[in-house]
Amino acid sequence: MTDREAEIQAARDAFRSSTDLTDGAARRIRNALLTRQLPPPVRPWFQRSGPWLLAAVCAAVLWVVLRSDEPTEATPAQTPAPISTPSVAQRPPPQPRAEGQEPRPVPSPPPVRMASSLPPSASAWDHVELAFDGEGTLAGTPKAPEVLWESGTLGVDVVPDKDVVLTVVTPEAEVRVLGTRFDVHRAAHATTVSVSKGRVSVACTGEPEVVVKRGRSLVCLPTDPSSLLLRVTQLAAEGAPTQRRLETLQHARHLVADESVVGGELLGHHAKALAEAGRADEALAIAERYLALSHQPRRAELATYVARTRYEREGCAAEPTLRRAVQEAPGAPESLLLAECVLPDDPDLARRLLQDVQSEVAAVWRQRARRVRASLEATEDEP
Repeated sequence: MTDREAEIQAARDAFRSSTDLTDGAARRIRNALLTRQLPPPVRPWFQRSGPWLLAAVCAAVLWVVLRSDEPTEATPAQTPAPISTPSVAQRPPPQPRAEGQEPRPVPSPPPVRMASSLPPSASAWDHVELAFDGEGTLAGTPKAPEVLWESGTLGVDVVPDKDVVLTVVTPEAEVRVLGTRFDVHRAAHATTVSVSKGRVSVACTGEPEVVVKRGRSLVCLPTDPSSLLLRVTQLAAEGAPTQRRLETLQHARHLVADESVVGGELLGHHAKALAEAGRADEALAIAERYLALSHQPRRAELATYVARTRYEREGCAAEPTLRRAVQEAPGAPESLLLAECVLPDDPDLARRLLQDVQSEVAAVWRQRARRVRASLEATEDEP
């Protein structure tokens, strides 16, 4: 059978297998092909115009077009393959190069997204094991892998003496290691590095590089005031130990001016944390710095703290601070303390202050108010 005969026969077979043609012209072409007798070969196909070959090709094209218009069932979505990180063993062996030729640089593999919702790889790179609960990105090369860690806990185990220099980078720190086991935990706008084997080099942002040895930890804090304030607020809301808040506040002292909004808020948090820690003298000093500022939202809170603390220490010698507290928070128990102090010299002011004391104050303050009223009545009864 010649090539032409084979092509015509293929077109016939295609049309014979088609049972769902609807176009009349296409059906007529099909019938013509099926009933047409094959002409005997006279000369090679390339020496003739080949009308039947052209008809067969046109018919085949028409059949393909008509088949493509038919509705097809939706292909189910394919489940993406788990993300696997590259390995040196998966790369092709290097090709030999001519003498004097510069070695061709090995391209770095594309970054790999790391997240708790994705299936973790058993081995992130050769000689490196990663265990993580959080989010980050794996980049770099097999000899110098780099993890850009965003949040959560990352466990790293690097086999020593394999010339692998791994780096973990967070917004607050950069950790570099040759061979060890350590954890990096990022939460509340801070990074904690804990070493369980070997030692690591850690450079907190804006700080010199230090070495953290086995069994030790290092906390790297943010360097921008807004992140520091967010961290302190989050720690307070979580009920974290006061010492952790004080470490952050101490770190922020020289990074922001008191007069700024963020600086004032940090001062207010600092005074409150010092008071909770029982460091009253330091708390009073920080609170006075805060009250020297203007238009700060915690003035009433800190003014009453200073007034009550000084009254407990100095008695009525703390009258100026009591007056300031009453001005910031009228009707507070400090009004009653001031009334006791001014009663001998200004009973009218003491009476007005008693009227301002809120009725919902604690029972101990109500009893104290009754004693002051009794003293006022006794003064009025005197001739």
